[in-house]
Amino acid sequence: MSPDELTRRRFLGAVAGGAAALWLTALDAPPAAAEPNATDTETYRGERLATLTASQAADLDAFAAQIVPSEPDGLGAREAGSVFFIDRGLATFAKEQRPLFTKGLGELRDAAAARGGRSFAALPAAGQLAVLSAMEEAKSEFFGAARAAVVAGLLADPKHGGNRGRVGWRLIGFENRFHWMAPFGWYDGRTTDAD
Repeated sequence: MSPDELTRRRFLGAVAGGAAALWLTALDAPPAAAEPNATDTETYRGERLATLTASQAADLDAFAAQIVPSEPDGLGAREAGSVFFIDRGLATFAKEQRPLFTKGLGELRDAAAARGGRSFAALPAAGQLAVLSAMEEAKSEFFGAARAAVVAGLLADPKHGGNRGRVGWRLIGFENRFHWMAPFGWYDGRTTDAD
């Protein structure tokens, strides 16, 4: 064996080892392991959380309940599980919003403490509304993002963690059917009635 062949072998071995190491580092870690404030044991309302802590989830759930309050028949953001949709989203498709939500939930907790509450969730409804009104008037980036996420969690396909029991769809009168037949609405109903 010549020294050149040995060098080529070493080179190919180093390239193969480097490629394998690069491939292994490109694999995504599980979302909970990547988030510093989530642990394998964090749960809220009996469900495991991916990114939020239990106290953050409680505050965000209270936030959601103020954005889309429960109707007398139990239809609202809390019943739809919007907080679980948001938690899952922050672990997957909305990872880039994690810092915004972490900071915003801290601000929510600080605003609650300024009103004498130990957390936003522990404030009475009037106190929660006052905090949210102040955030909205200040054009808080967190308030806008969280409000949009609550509505998305209310209306999303249930397979994404929100809209449990199709609560959001029932709230807006949406029927999830695979196939629709005419008349599609009031505009088609008038033409078919004339026949």
